[in-house]
Amino acid sequence: MSKKSDFDEISIETLNEVRSKFVAFYESNRDTIDESDYKRVMSDDLWLRRHIRRRRGQVEQSSQFVIDVMQWRHKNKVSEMCDAKFPREFHEVSGIYPFKEDVHGNLVLHVRIRLFQRIPAIIEKLKNYTIYQLVKIDEMSAANGVGWVLLLDCTGTGIVNADLEMANFLVSTLRSYFPSGQQYILIHNLPWYLTALKNVVFAMLPGYVKNRIKSSSETTLEDYITKNNLPDYLGGETGDAYRVIPDGLKTTMQMSNDGEMPTINEQDLQKVAKYYEKVRSIIKENQSRT
Repeated sequence: MSKKSDFDEISIETLNEVRSKFVAFYESNRDTIDESDYKRVMSDDLWLRRHIRRRRGQVEQSSQFVIDVMQWRHKNKVSEMCDAKFPREFHEVSGIYPFKEDVHGNLVLHVRIRLFQRIPAIIEKLKNYTIYQLVKIDEMSAANGVGWVLLLDCTGTGIVNADLEMANFLVSTLRSYFPSGQQYILIHNLPWYLTALKNVVFAMLPGYVKNRIKSSSETTLEDYITKNNLPDYLGGETGDAYRVIPDGLKTTMQMSNDGEMPTINEQDLQKVAKYYEKVRSIIKENQSRT
């Protein structure tokens, strides 16, 4: 993302027009938008400018985009999201997390595809966690006046990790509900047998998004992110400082028992436990190599 001053190209008149249309909608649809988001649209010029810029400054398109985003945030309870809303294991696994920056100063959101496996009992919670991390990196980058990068690490990925529906969820969420800020997507170590999946996902994307997708390998990754900003499993010098597990978090079983996520029966709980154990073994394997 550009520096904050670069958003001055969005005029006060445009801000006022978009706000006027947003208010008109909100007055008759208050139950579909969080009051906190309404207040932020009305008071946070930078936040609104970033949304307007995503629709190239067009008033009508920007107004509808802002409405769509705020309704989406309400539906997914984005304003209520915090670390404690997600199982301890999600943080422990560190399959998606913000960490350090690229060579241009953009913050980086890391996604380890190898650690993903579709487990129906926790997939909706995992989607919400993905939204949470996307919102977090977007807010962090805006607060620092920089952009952000999505790094999709495909190292060691197998067919079991390939999930078209989840890939489409990630792409469509970014395309439909996030303001200006993301600079590019970096696909690292994509194996040849996942090329077909990549092509299917690419077919869903408009041209300007495709132009922002880059690829890297072990020999070219440092062209984008220096070694001292990479995690251990990518050959970096930072160890596992990215793995942050806040105190007092509930486990998946505890959250299920307390009604904070869909109830998981005994059979599914065994599948979840087996998945976590598999991921822990991958993490230990990485640590033994560094």
